[in-house]
Amino acid sequence: TEIYTLSLHDALPIYWVPLPWKALKYEPRVAGYIVDVDRAKLEKAPNFAANRDPDWSNRVFNDEIEQYWYPGV
Repeated sequence: TEIYTLSLHDALPIYWVPLPWKALKYEPRVAGYIVDVDRAKLEKAPNFAANRDPDWSNRVFNDEIEQYWYPGV
């Protein structure tokens, strides 16, 4: 699974929310990616502190991300 991380930083500490690339849509008008998800779902998503990278080789962590965004797949 290819993962992209989204920063949520309106409150400290800053943390990152990993998203599968397929959850993102490139939007030329903003020259960046957008994601169609409400803030509550983002806030409950698997995440990690900005100053502490997870073990990306950990299959369990990657599966947790995938199942959160695409349950039953």
